[in-house]
Amino acid sequence: MLPASVKASAQSYLSGLGSLTEMLSGVSGYSDLLSMVPQLEPLVSQVQSASQALSSLSPEMQSNVTEAFGPQLSETNSMFQNQLSSLRDRVDLPESVENMLTGINLFG
Repeated sequence: MLPASVKASAQSYLSGLGSLTEMLSGVSGYSDLLSMVPQLEPLVSQVQSASQALSSLSPEMQSNVTEAFGPQLSETNSMFQNQLSSLRDRVDLPESVENMLTGINLFG
């Protein structure tokens, strides 16, 4: 059984990364991306914070999180990575945006 705070961190991670992925899918060009940066930053912070909280758990608790959320974590992480790759193919990412997005520590 996972403590409520751990479940909340996992759910925050999943929802934040899912929202971030969805936003990135709507980028059709450089100007779209730049206009989204103010909206992307809080989502990236949310995902980073949740990922750090999950990564700081004991190995046993991390294993419990992976057991409880494993398929969702794998799917959400994969969707984000695929969307980021697709975005790179469509848009020349500014260094600051590239660093922000590749700096996300994926959990799972």
